[in-house]
Amino acid sequence: MGEYLNSVDLLLHLKSNYEQMSVVEKKITDYFLTSLEQVPDKTVTEVSDICEVSEASIVRFVKKLGFNGFYQMKIELAKSSSQGLESGKHENDPESISGVVEKSLSIALENIQNSYESIPLSDLEKIVELLSSCRMVYFFAAGNSIPLCHGFIYRLGRLGIKGTVSNVPEMSLIQAQNMEQGDIAFAITHSGDSILVNEALQTVKAKNLPVIGLTNFKKSPVMKWINYPIVTSVQHGLFDGAENFTRLTEAAILDLLFYLLFFRKKDFYEKYVFQTESDQSVYSI
Repeated sequence: MGEYLNSVDLLLHLKSNYEQMSVVEKKITDYFLTSLEQVPDKTVTEVSDICEVSEASIVRFVKKLGFNGFYQMKIELAKSSSQGLESGKHENDPESISGVVEKSLSIALENIQNSYESIPLSDLEKIVELLSSCRMVYFFAAGNSIPLCHGFIYRLGRLGIKGTVSNVPEMSLIQAQNMEQGDIAFAITHSGDSILVNEALQTVKAKNLPVIGLTNFKKSPVMKWINYPIVTSVQHGLFDGAENFTRLTEAAILDLLFYLLFFRKKDFYEKYVFQTESDQSVYSI
């Protein structure tokens, strides 16, 4: 099949070709036909559990439908759903600058608060201990999660903690292969579906090295590689799909980790913070 199907064509295709499908394909199709509007909010792992089939079977099926992968299908279905609204917008969409400011602030605070409250304190303690005692933190991310890594690495450096991340996919895999005892991996992936991140973490896991993961879904492919998960609770956006474009909640979690690290050994870390501040003062007016 050359091009992927929109939501209407997808439903027609599934219904008309149902009898010719395999048992596994019928299980997936049954879910799509009854819950198509829910699919954009699901990970491939969640759909796998619901349909009681393997993740690989789902990926093969959506590729057979013309999509590059499950994630592309979710994006197209979400887009089709949004374009299908008669008015072209939701009833509660803000219509002024002040409305956008008010609603975006409300959503941001809700997502951050829900995420802070959902993370067990015992898990945070273990993660802070790992970060403070490791030889090197290797970050693995893709897309708009990469800038988060750079910002956090800078702050870790202020505490004397070494970190690195690569913008080049091939280099990320090499870094995973070169990790040694004393190193830890820190993955940041909102969806948990990133092929790059999953492949790198699979290599890290094979080395029996600790893996911290910051993601938004408890059931996603990346979770199988993570020892110490931090699961955010980003459930709302200013418009459909907006939660895929912002990493504000993840940035707030990284801020929290920085503060926890600092106050864990405040007297020890203060010298690093003030020293770098002094060294960099020459670059300020």
